[in-house]
Amino acid sequence: SCPPAGEAEPDKARFLEQCHGLDQRYPGGLRAYVANARRLLAESAAAVNPLAGWRPTVPAAELETKLYPVDSEFRRFEEIGLSEAAGLCFVLPAGGLGERLRFSGGK
Repeated sequence: SCPPAGEAEPDKARFLEQCHGLDQRYPGGLRAYVANARRLLAESAAAVNPLAGWRPTVPAAELETKLYPVDSEFRRFEEIGLSEAAGLCFVLPAGGLGERLRFSGGK
Protein backbone atom coordinates (compact mmCIF):
# COMPACT_ATOMS: atom_id res chain seq x y z
CA SER A 1 0.00 0.00 0.00
CA CYS A 2 1.06 3.57 -0.56
CA PRO A 3 1.99 5.64 2.50
CA PRO A 4 -0.26 8.63 3.22
CA ALA A 5 0.40 12.01 1.61
CA GLY A 6 3.50 13.66 3.04
CA GLU A 7 5.14 10.36 4.04
CA ALA A 8 7.94 8.61 2.14
CA GLU A 9 7.80 11.23 -0.63
CA PRO A 10 11.34 10.48 -1.92
CA ASP A 11 10.44 6.78 -2.21
CA LYS A 12 7.26 7.62 -4.11
CA ALA A 13 9.17 9.91 -6.48
CA ARG A 14 11.77 7.17 -7.11
CA PHE A 15 9.01 4.66 -7.81
CA LEU A 16 7.34 7.01 -10.31
CA GLU A 17 10.70 7.66 -12.01
CA GLN A 18 11.19 3.90 -12.38
CA CYS A 19 7.69 3.53 -13.82
CA HIS A 20 8.34 6.33 -16.30
CA GLY A 21 11.64 4.72 -17.33
CA LEU A 22 9.99 1.33 -17.81
CA ASP A 23 7.18 2.94 -19.80
CA GLN A 24 9.76 4.53 -22.10
CA ARG A 25 11.84 1.36 -22.56
CA TYR A 26 9.24 -1.39 -22.91
CA PRO A 27 7.86 -1.63 -26.47
CA GLY A 28 4.36 -0.15 -26.25
CA GLY A 29 4.95 1.08 -22.70
CA LEU A 30 3.59 -0.25 -19.43
CA ARG A 31 0.10 -0.75 -20.91
CA ALA A 32 1.58 -3.23 -23.39
CA TYR A 33 3.57 -4.87 -20.59
CA VAL A 34 0.45 -5.39 -18.47
CA ALA A 35 -1.55 -6.63 -21.49
CA ASN A 36 1.21 -9.09 -22.35
CA ALA A 37 1.46 -10.28 -18.74
CA ARG A 38 -2.30 -10.86 -18.59
CA ARG A 39 -2.22 -12.76 -21.88
CA LEU A 40 0.66 -14.96 -20.72
CA LEU A 41 -1.03 -15.66 -17.37
CA ALA A 42 -4.31 -16.57 -19.12
CA GLU A 43 -2.47 -18.88 -21.52
CA SER A 44 -0.63 -20.48 -18.62
CA ALA A 45 -3.91 -21.00 -16.72
CA ALA A 46 -5.37 -22.61 -19.85
CA ALA A 47 -2.30 -24.90 -20.12
CA VAL A 48 -1.30 -23.40 -23.47
CA ASN A 49 2.20 -24.54 -24.34
CA PRO A 50 4.06 -21.69 -26.11
CA LEU A 51 6.59 -24.22 -27.40
CA ALA A 52 4.07 -26.67 -28.84
CA GLY A 53 5.48 -28.24 -31.97
CA TRP A 54 8.99 -26.94 -31.38
CA ARG A 55 11.78 -29.40 -30.74
CA PRO A 56 15.22 -28.33 -29.50
CA THR A 57 18.04 -29.43 -31.76
CA VAL A 58 21.80 -29.32 -31.72
CA PRO A 59 23.17 -27.14 -34.54
CA ALA A 60 24.83 -28.90 -37.45
CA ALA A 61 28.58 -29.36 -36.95
CA GLU A 62 29.44 -27.30 -40.04
CA LEU A 63 27.86 -24.24 -38.41
CA GLU A 64 30.18 -24.37 -35.42
CA THR A 65 33.06 -21.94 -35.07
CA LYS A 66 36.16 -23.49 -33.62
CA LEU A 67 38.27 -21.08 -31.61
CA TYR A 68 41.54 -21.81 -29.89
CA PRO A 69 43.05 -19.58 -27.15
CA VAL A 70 46.25 -19.06 -29.13
CA ASP A 71 44.46 -17.75 -32.25
CA SER A 72 44.17 -14.04 -33.03
CA GLU A 73 40.49 -14.62 -33.86
CA PHE A 74 39.94 -15.99 -30.34
CA ARG A 75 41.59 -12.89 -28.87
CA ARG A 76 39.49 -10.63 -31.10
CA PHE A 77 36.25 -12.28 -29.92
CA GLU A 78 37.48 -12.24 -26.32
CA GLU A 79 38.08 -8.47 -26.53
CA ILE A 80 34.59 -7.95 -27.95
CA GLY A 81 33.08 -10.10 -25.20
CA LEU A 82 34.99 -8.38 -22.43
CA SER A 83 33.95 -4.95 -23.69
CA GLU A 84 30.31 -6.06 -23.49
CA ALA A 85 30.67 -7.71 -20.06
CA ALA A 86 29.73 -4.54 -18.17
CA GLY A 87 26.19 -4.82 -19.52
CA LEU A 88 25.94 -8.56 -19.02
CA CYS A 89 23.52 -10.29 -16.72
CA PHE A 90 22.66 -13.91 -16.13
CA VAL A 91 19.25 -15.23 -15.28
CA LEU A 92 19.08 -18.60 -13.58
CA PRO A 93 15.44 -19.63 -13.70
CA ALA A 94 14.22 -22.30 -11.36
CA GLY A 95 12.88 -25.14 -13.40
CA GLY A 96 11.16 -28.43 -13.12
CA LEU A 97 11.88 -31.67 -14.84
CA GLY A 98 10.35 -30.68 -18.17
CA GLU A 99 7.26 -32.89 -17.91
CA ARG A 100 4.90 -30.15 -19.10
CA LEU A 101 6.99 -29.58 -22.21
CA ARG A 102 7.63 -33.30 -22.64
CA PHE A 103 11.35 -32.65 -22.84
CA SER A 104 13.75 -34.46 -20.55
CA GLY A 105 17.00 -33.04 -21.98
CA GLY A 106 19.16 -30.40 -20.40
CA LYS A 107 17.63 -27.00 -19.84
